[in-house]
Amino acid sequence: MLVAKPTIAARLTLCLAALLLTAASAQANNLTVSNISLTGLDTVDNFILVQFDITWKNSWRVTGAPSNWDGAWVFVKYRVDGGPWIHATLNLTGHTAPSGSSIDTPMDGKGMFIYRSADGTGTFTLMGWGCKCAGTTA
Repeated sequence: MLVAKPTIAARLTLCLAALLLTAASAQANNLTVSNISLTGLDTVDNFILVQFDITWKNSWRVTGAPSNWDGAWVFVKYRVDGGPWIHATLNLTGHTAPSGSSIDTPMDGKGMFIYRSADGTGTFTLMGWGCKCAGTTA
Protein backbone atom coordinates (compact mmCIF):
# COMPACT_ATOMS: atom_id res chain seq x y z
CA MET A 1 0.00 0.00 0.00
CA LEU A 2 1.42 3.39 -0.94
CA VAL A 3 1.04 6.58 1.08
CA ALA A 4 -0.46 9.53 -0.77
CA LYS A 5 2.00 12.36 -1.25
CA PRO A 6 1.16 15.63 0.58
CA THR A 7 0.10 17.30 -2.69
CA ILE A 8 -2.45 14.54 -3.32
CA ALA A 9 -3.50 14.51 0.33
CA ALA A 10 -4.38 18.18 0.03
CA ARG A 11 -6.78 17.25 -2.77
CA LEU A 12 -8.43 14.42 -0.92
CA THR A 13 -12.08 14.96 -0.33
CA LEU A 14 -13.10 13.22 2.85
CA CYS A 15 -16.53 12.19 3.81
CA LEU A 16 -16.82 11.33 7.47
CA ALA A 17 -20.13 9.81 8.39
CA ALA A 18 -21.55 8.51 11.60
CA LEU A 19 -24.60 6.44 12.30
CA LEU A 20 -26.08 6.49 15.74
CA LEU A 21 -26.88 3.14 17.27
CA THR A 22 -29.81 3.17 19.61
CA ALA A 23 -31.78 0.73 21.69
CA ALA A 24 -35.50 0.37 21.03
CA SER A 25 -36.47 2.28 24.17
CA ALA A 26 -33.91 5.06 23.75
CA GLN A 27 -34.26 8.36 21.95
CA ALA A 28 -30.64 9.28 21.12
CA ASN A 29 -30.76 11.67 18.18
CA ASN A 30 -29.38 14.68 16.30
CA LEU A 31 -25.89 13.32 15.73
CA THR A 32 -23.54 15.92 14.27
CA VAL A 33 -19.98 15.52 13.01
CA SER A 34 -18.19 18.86 12.49
CA ASN A 35 -14.79 20.52 12.14
CA ILE A 36 -13.42 17.69 10.00
CA SER A 37 -9.79 18.16 9.00
CA LEU A 38 -6.66 16.29 7.98
CA THR A 39 -4.12 17.01 10.69
CA GLY A 40 -1.12 15.02 9.57
CA LEU A 41 0.33 12.77 6.93
CA ASP A 42 2.99 10.39 8.18
CA THR A 43 4.82 8.85 5.22
CA VAL A 44 7.14 6.87 7.52
CA ASP A 45 4.44 5.03 9.50
CA ASN A 46 1.96 5.16 6.59
CA PHE A 47 -1.07 6.93 8.11
CA ILE A 48 -3.06 10.14 8.04
CA LEU A 49 -4.94 11.60 11.01
CA VAL A 50 -8.51 12.79 10.51
CA GLN A 51 -9.66 15.12 13.28
CA PHE A 52 -13.31 15.94 14.05
CA ASP A 53 -15.85 16.88 16.71
CA ILE A 54 -18.94 14.74 17.34
CA THR A 55 -22.07 15.32 19.42
CA TRP A 56 -25.51 13.79 19.88
CA LYS A 57 -28.51 14.38 22.12
CA ASN A 58 -30.09 11.97 24.59
CA SER A 59 -27.00 9.82 24.92
CA TRP A 60 -26.83 7.34 27.79
CA ARG A 61 -24.67 4.76 29.56
CA VAL A 62 -25.94 2.60 32.42
CA THR A 63 -23.62 0.04 34.04
CA GLY A 64 -26.27 -1.26 36.47
CA ALA A 65 -29.10 -3.42 35.16
CA PRO A 66 -29.78 -3.51 32.27
CA SER A 67 -26.12 -2.49 31.62
CA ASN A 68 -26.29 -0.89 28.18
CA TRP A 69 -25.32 2.27 26.32
CA ASP A 70 -25.61 4.04 23.01
CA GLY A 71 -22.79 4.97 20.68
CA ALA A 72 -21.91 6.18 17.22
CA TRP A 73 -20.46 4.12 14.37
CA VAL A 74 -17.91 6.31 12.58
CA PHE A 75 -16.20 5.51 9.30
CA VAL A 76 -14.13 7.45 6.77
CA LYS A 77 -14.37 7.58 3.00
CA TYR A 78 -12.16 9.54 0.62
CA ARG A 79 -11.53 10.10 -3.05
CA VAL A 80 -8.59 11.36 -5.05
CA ASP A 81 -9.03 13.90 -7.85
CA GLY A 82 -12.78 13.29 -8.25
CA GLY A 83 -12.35 9.51 -8.56
CA PRO A 84 -14.53 6.92 -6.88
CA TRP A 85 -15.17 7.03 -3.14
CA ILE A 86 -12.96 4.58 -1.25
CA HIS A 87 -13.64 3.19 2.22
CA ALA A 88 -10.60 4.03 4.40
CA THR A 89 -9.10 1.43 6.72
CA LEU A 90 -8.66 2.67 10.29
CA ASN A 91 -5.70 1.66 12.38
CA LEU A 92 -6.70 -0.62 15.25
CA THR A 93 -4.84 1.63 17.74
CA GLY A 94 -3.49 5.16 17.92
CA HIS A 95 -6.76 7.12 17.82
CA THR A 96 -7.11 10.24 19.97
CA ALA A 97 -10.11 9.75 22.27
CA PRO A 98 -11.17 12.81 24.30
CA SER A 99 -11.70 12.44 28.04
CA GLY A 100 -14.99 10.72 28.89
CA SER A 101 -15.11 8.59 25.76
CA SER A 102 -14.18 5.08 24.68
CA ILE A 103 -13.71 3.44 21.30
CA ASP A 104 -13.87 -0.04 19.85
CA THR A 105 -12.33 -0.65 16.44
CA PRO A 106 -13.26 -3.98 14.82
CA MET A 107 -10.43 -6.05 13.32
CA ASP A 108 -11.35 -5.10 9.72
CA GLY A 109 -10.72 -1.40 10.52
CA LYS A 110 -13.72 -0.26 8.47
CA GLY A 111 -15.09 1.93 11.26
CA MET A 112 -15.17 2.41 15.00
CA PHE A 113 -17.74 2.66 17.78
CA ILE A 114 -17.54 5.80 19.94
CA TYR A 115 -19.38 5.89 23.26
CA ARG A 116 -19.37 7.21 26.84
CA SER A 117 -16.74 5.72 29.15
CA ALA A 118 -18.79 6.36 32.32
CA ASP A 119 -22.44 6.38 33.33
CA GLY A 120 -24.37 9.42 32.17
CA THR A 121 -27.28 10.78 30.16
CA GLY A 122 -27.99 13.79 27.98
CA THR A 123 -26.10 15.54 25.22
CA PHE A 124 -22.70 13.96 24.61
CA THR A 125 -20.09 16.20 22.97
CA LEU A 126 -16.54 15.22 22.10
CA MET A 127 -14.12 17.78 20.72
CA GLY A 128 -10.92 16.93 18.90
CA TRP A 129 -11.34 13.28 18.04
CA GLY A 130 -8.36 11.95 16.11
CA CYS A 131 -9.00 8.99 13.82
CA LYS A 132 -5.86 7.30 12.49
CA CYS A 133 -6.31 5.97 8.94
CA ALA A 134 -3.94 3.59 7.19
CA GLY A 135 -2.13 5.00 4.15
CA THR A 136 -3.95 5.41 0.86
CA THR A 137 -2.99 4.39 -2.62
CA ALA A 138 -2.65 7.10 -5.19
